[in-house]
Amino acid sequence: MNKTKKILIILSLLTLTIIFTSCENKTDYTYELTKEQMLEDYDELWQVLEDNYLYFDILKNMGINVESLKEVYRGQIENVEKFEDFYFLLCDLLAVGLHQEGHLNMVYAQQYKPVAENIEKTLLENIPKDTEKYLKDTVLNENTKKRYKDLEEKISTNNSYSASDIVEMEIIKEEAYKTLILDLNTFVIEDLDKNKKQIQDALLERPYENIIIDLRNNYGGDLNGWYNIVKLLIDQDIDMKINYLAKGKIAEYIYDSYDSHFEKNILPSQKGEELNIFTFDFHLDSEKEINYDPKIYLLLNDQSLSASIMFAQFAKDTGFGKVISRSSISRGNGSFSQGHGLNAYRLKNSNLLFQFFTGRRCDEDGNLFNIIIEPDIILREDDDYKKILRTIR
Repeated sequence: MNKTKKILIILSLLTLTIIFTSCENKTDYTYELTKEQMLEDYDELWQVLEDNYLYFDILKNMGINVESLKEVYRGQIENVEKFEDFYFLLCDLLAVGLHQEGHLNMVYAQQYKPVAENIEKTLLENIPKDTEKYLKDTVLNENTKKRYKDLEEKISTNNSYSASDIVEMEIIKEEAYKTLILDLNTFVIEDLDKNKKQIQDALLERPYENIIIDLRNNYGGDLNGWYNIVKLLIDQDIDMKINYLAKGKIAEYIYDSYDSHFEKNILPSQKGEELNIFTFDFHLDSEKEINYDPKIYLLLNDQSLSASIMFAQFAKDTGFGKVISRSSISRGNGSFSQGHGLNAYRLKNSNLLFQFFTGRRCDEDGNLFNIIIEPDIILREDDDYKKILRTIR
């Protein structure tokens, strides 16, 4: 099967416990903004990043002059008349100018409605009251709802994101090779329980010698998508400690909301910044029902991102499975791989939301490290499944 190559900018709001932070609304909603209001929001966005965003060093190493970029876009906003143009400039700043580093993106008009609906249906029932208040004050704020409804009507939605447009998973049974293939285009999964049951039913049909999890061109989504796969295949529960370096008040609030899941360690002040290490107690329960132990392979390419890379890193760290790819996959620049604590912030005038990871993977001393996925089996080209199966044999 040809894998879709449509790039999905994933807002993974159901992946983690998420806190939305912003100033309270101080003005009534109007669609158009004054020039002063646009510039206030622009300056607010930068202030939030400067106080809480831990990826500027990466951008500098990429050769990006952040201060120059900041002034260039501010000059363009000074010449904007329509709100849609302001919105598109902010989208361009984060996605193109700042390279989406650390999952840095605006929440797009076509994304907002399904995300908000998912939160209202599933997330509000299982979160602390203070977290619920923040969600209702921000992503579910009435002015935010109006903003995104009006914005979606104003702009073209020909490329709009819809979970129903995506083929989430195809289950392929290569009986001759005693292999089950889970071809996953995305971890943005509309019904996690249904998806999990489909996998479980396939595993129980017969004993397989091999399980191939195809993550090529998988741009990520909800971590629970791959957690569920792991739970069905591990013999024992898994416990790990994972460290994240973070700065700023937003990070403190996010990680504190996890209660017992995180331990906090304050590092000595560096360049006037207070940095914290948050240690996450990662746990997965075994839900294995099959009575056989297949060999597990994760199939990757250079378009495997976000949750897919986290899955591959987990497989390498724990020995869960072997990685098959054409070459090493480096996420040393932090993009779509090393972050944690996905946070979205609401701008006070426009009610637009932008998001970024507040934490970066580090060791117990706070030293950041790169993620490089080395293949256990090198794939010479993007072969079809039968060639891959002959390779692993």
